[in-house]
Amino acid sequence: MAEFRTPEEIGAFIRSLREERGLTQTDIAEVLDIDKTAVSKIERGTRALTAKELIWLADYFVLASEEIVCREPEGVFLRGGDADPEGVRSSLDLFRGCIEDYLGLEALLT
Repeated sequence: MAEFRTPEEIGAFIRSLREERGLTQTDIAEVLDIDKTAVSKIERGTRALTAKELIWLADYFVLASEEIVCREPEGVFLRGGDADPEGVRSSLDLFRGCIEDYLGLEALLT
């Protein structure tokens, strides 16, 4: 089951997305059709996103809504054969995704 981020974590995540792309709070306010101060409150975690705003942000940043509101799954560490097969599979999928993101699909094929 997915773990949800706190409002502060959601705000920090949105701020990092915005800053990575060189956007201002005014830019995000225009996308969401809200005031710049509302964006500031969202980023501080003192104002929640509406469902509409979540969908618009996800579309704007080309993400699934879940990526904004859910914490990333943690990897599973293997110890003496006591690992859960589903957890291992999930960790390997996460690792594979990291390799694809950072090194490209070709790195997995060679």
